[in-house]
Amino acid sequence: MLWIDAICINQADLEERNRQVELMSYIYARAKRVLVWLGIIVHLPGAERGKKGDETGLDLNDLGTLCHQSYWRRIWIVQEIGAATDLELHWGLKSQMDQENNWQSRSEIWTNFFGGILEDETTNLAVKLARQREGRHGDSFLLANLMEVCRDSLCEEPRDKVYGFVGIAHDCQDGSFPVDYSKSLFEVYEDVVRFQYRSTALNTKTVVHFSQLVQKLLGGTYQMQRDLGDKKNPFVALQSNNDRTKAFKAVGVYTGSVSSVGCSYDEFIGVPDATRKWKVSLQKCQTDLEKLRRKNEGFMRVLLDLEKPELDRIRAIEPNFSWKGAKDMHGVLGVPTRGSRSEHELLPLFKFGPEENSETTPSAPRLFSTRSGVIGLIPSNARVGDMLFHFWESDVVAVVRLEVSYVRIIGRAAVANAEFVAGSKFYAPGDLVQDLEGGLDFEKKGIELYMDIPTLQLLTQ
Repeated sequence: MLWIDAICINQADLEERNRQVELMSYIYARAKRVLVWLGIIVHLPGAERGKKGDETGLDLNDLGTLCHQSYWRRIWIVQEIGAATDLELHWGLKSQMDQENNWQSRSEIWTNFFGGILEDETTNLAVKLARQREGRHGDSFLLANLMEVCRDSLCEEPRDKVYGFVGIAHDCQDGSFPVDYSKSLFEVYEDVVRFQYRSTALNTKTVVHFSQLVQKLLGGTYQMQRDLGDKKNPFVALQSNNDRTKAFKAVGVYTGSVSSVGCSYDEFIGVPDATRKWKVSLQKCQTDLEKLRRKNEGFMRVLLDLEKPELDRIRAIEPNFSWKGAKDMHGVLGVPTRGSRSEHELLPLFKFGPEENSETTPSAPRLFSTRSGVIGLIPSNARVGDMLFHFWESDVVAVVRLEVSYVRIIGRAAVANAEFVAGSKFYAPGDLVQDLEGGLDFEKKGIELYMDIPTLQLLTQ
């Protein structure tokens, strides 16, 4: 008897899909054997034989072709091979010399198929999934890790980028993350971000990175808005200090304070004199001017190649609250004081209401620099003195403003790379850091910043 999900599940019935998705790992884990069909490949006669050539007729070229079949890119096979206890791979072998449509059936058990290549091959997705299956009893099968490793897997339904892993994720086995295909992509985003924030001890360090990952997996802001249709955005901003348990706390590292605001992006594109004035203003930076000019040259190339979605991320944010945090911010250049605060002070005190004189009509982002030579783009509402904070494993830079004794996130900026890197628009943690002494040390230099779900979504879109 064969159970085939494409036939046995009514894909048009949301209630049935919800129920069956939760049963997927149950079914595959209890199957006597899971059969994998990789399709028919063309055999190249005379190719170098691999170790298993005599037993299966599989040579090295055949193996490479099979490991790059479209099967391995499907999101749902991650759960199927992850839950199965006994796997057997099947494929068809057709000779290149055969002019007829004749082919021979071949098969191999999972361990024999991958046994000879796991140590040698590192790039193809089939081997990555095989390695992940080997670690299925450990952290490899936590929800966030599954989403991270399999981020390039394909599916037609964006919700499957989350729900496709719930059945095998160790941290979802208690039923704390229900599957519901009737939810909007915004709601799925909030569900999974809050779930991950609650379930890991690294939440304050990783929440921004994970939020950015989830939005990419769900298709980005455009796809999420399109999915919402005419419905109202379901996100609810914090309304009072009674809601402070709903706030996210993220650790960011101070990158510098805005010391100079230059021309707008539109002026840079359309006004020849604007670029010259910007170059002159950089001479005020207290850094190696030769390195700064080299970095600025690469930055100019990036600006000329920016597209509208990338510009839209550099935006003003108008959160409904600020938090009492002047003590940490006044000492931001030294060692943060968060480790010495009392337990009572660890509970944030929020002040609600918009910022005075806040910008209501967003305009083009502007060029900026810091005294140490950090350059980039800031939203139009930013001004001299605003602080910049970078987050772990992301290109997200928050613009933070100190309002007497309260602190507020007022937008997202973009920081230029230390030098031009083809294909890399803005600074990311993997880059060589030349601007920050000691790099981004989140353990020693991290400052706690607070945000509600609308702010987190806008900051990481």
